[in-house]
Amino acid sequence: MRYIVAIAVTLGVVVLVNLVFLWVAVSGADPVVASYLTESR
Repeated sequence: MRYIVAIAVTLGVVVLVNLVFLWVAVSGADPVVASYLTESR
């Protein structure tokens, strides 16, 4: 039973980390990523 709780907690942490990265990308808080996406390579 304990491993089920561990899997659930791990999935929750993964979802939270993904939401944080998504929020940073949408809010444009990282100018390096923004310039990397907009400028020609």
